[in-house]
Amino acid sequence: MAIVTISRQYGSGGDEIATRVCEMLGYRYFDKSLMAQAISEAGLPESEIVDFSEDNYIAVLDEAQSIALVQAALQAVAKQGNVVIVGRGGQAVLKTRPGVLHVRIQAPLEARTQRISQQENSGLFAARETVVKHDQATADYLKRFYGVD
Repeated sequence: MAIVTISRQYGSGGDEIATRVCEMLGYRYFDKSLMAQAISEAGLPESEIVDFSEDNYIAVLDEAQSIALVQAALQAVAKQGNVVIVGRGGQAVLKTRPGVLHVRIQAPLEARTQRISQQENSGLFAARETVVKHDQATADYLKRFYGVD
């Protein structure tokens, strides 16, 4: 039972690639919505479930509780195997676990800006700001909670 973690730059097409990998391998796609579901199934009241996106990691629970829940959910899904984990710092949480393939999806800033501009039906300037903001938020999240640069 294998695990693939996919970290990606915002707008790089990493989510689409992850979806395609899941289709090709018959693996489950594990992202923030399934993480919230897993934590809910563990008995945490819905009112305390946070938005686990890297750009909104501070929420109802304190940071230590939030990150502990993320890590527990990632470890639990990894035990089940045959999963593609998208984001959430999966590459950091599972860095020493055998049987994990870590993939990083990148694209030039111009291509990512164009993709986001089309997806959000916005101008290139606004799309570029969004891409840069998401990149910085993800970098801050990984540095703060996992010491990853």
